[in-house]
Amino acid sequence: MLVINVPWKEGDVAALTVGEFRQLLVSLVSTYR
Repeated sequence: MLVINVPWKEGDVAALTVGEFRQLLVSLVSTYR
């Protein structure tokens, strides 16, 4: 699991979390299908 409550720079966090969150959702969906 990823720790999202880490005090990074907000700009980097926005890009990283958005991209990784989408990847995580995709992987979860493909796993549970």
